[in-house]
Amino acid sequence: MKSNIITIALAALCPIGAFAQQNAVDNAVRAILESNIELKAERARYEAELEESRSENTLAGPEADFDYRFAPSGVENRWGISVKQAFDWPGTYSARSKANRYRQEAFQLLWRAKSIDLALDAKSLIFDHIKAEQNRMLLAEAKTNISKLSEYLGKAFEHGNATILEVMKAKRELLAIEKRLSEADIESRKANENIKILAGGDFDLSGIDRFPSEPLRGHGEYRSCLAENNPSVAAATSLVEAAKAEVSVARRSALPGLSIGFIHDFEEGMHFNGFSVGISLPFWGKNRKAAAAKAALSASMLDRDLAARRLIAEMDADYSEALAMQASLKGFRESFDNDKDYIKLLDKAFYGGQLTIFDYLRELNDYIDFKLDFIDLEYRYSVAAARLNRYWTDAND
Repeated sequence: MKSNIITIALAALCPIGAFAQQNAVDNAVRAILESNIELKAERARYEAELEESRSENTLAGPEADFDYRFAPSGVENRWGISVKQAFDWPGTYSARSKANRYRQEAFQLLWRAKSIDLALDAKSLIFDHIKAEQNRMLLAEAKTNISKLSEYLGKAFEHGNATILEVMKAKRELLAIEKRLSEADIESRKANENIKILAGGDFDLSGIDRFPSEPLRGHGEYRSCLAENNPSVAAATSLVEAAKAEVSVARRSALPGLSIGFIHDFEEGMHFNGFSVGISLPFWGKNRKAAAAKAALSASMLDRDLAARRLIAEMDADYSEALAMQASLKGFRESFDNDKDYIKLLDKAFYGGQLTIFDYLRELNDYIDFKLDFIDLEYRYSVAAARLNRYWTDAND
């Protein structure tokens, strides 16, 4: 219900196109994660490690002995069979089970944290693709305009209506814009190749060419969400509890082991049944094992505290950056909303004789640089906001 309310609220705040892009990006991220090989391998590694820990908490196989004794002539041979089972000191197995439960919980949380990190990587790569595509489309439009201009000046020069300087200037500007367009093409291909790597194969991003609306919530909301929904810190806490349980395991392992068995002997024509009880004294190095477990516990606690502090510091930095860029974006968007046909207006002014070739090219280059700055600002804001929203999104899925 909470997720639906948020979705409806965002739909009311965002333009339909932006909201459609949000859905398209989110769907693409989900598809990438479903086919991501690294995420599947990570789950397999966690399961293997957990199964190994569980295997250490099972009883050793029973031991079976058979002995046969040869008697002197006239005396019947003797033989005997025994079966015994060894086990650790009572309480050791429950301590290991407790450690494994916390370890399983930690692994589930770590896998969730990995999923969130990869989702952020996927979204950031999609933003790389959007930025490269917008740059490419802008520069392709500029190339078309300058190509027409160069052709126009060439014909004008043939009729004595343009100077050689104007013709050469247009050709140089065309070469410069072609170089920038080539670089944008390379960035676009690079972004798509990186997405293929993450998706484990070809991935279609057609139709995703605008940045989605990434909301920016209050700083206190992010702090609260980070404390409540961050799986990395929760996993570190579970690992601390597992380490505490391992200390108990190490202490109990230092106690003697026990064994109980069944004995059957045949001697002098008679069968004897009985039982045996044994005790295995601990080897001296088990005290060191307990010390190692305590050191591992201290390391786990430090890792948890460090992870929490690092995440808070990163969140504060991302929030400051996103807040500053959000303020800058407002002015940029207002400018472009009012000047959607700026290039067409430049063309009209030039071909109408209101601008010289040099003024036209200078104004066109200024516009291109300004628009590229706007695209870059939208890109950096989207990445920063996505980093902030990654746990919020996960909490409301």
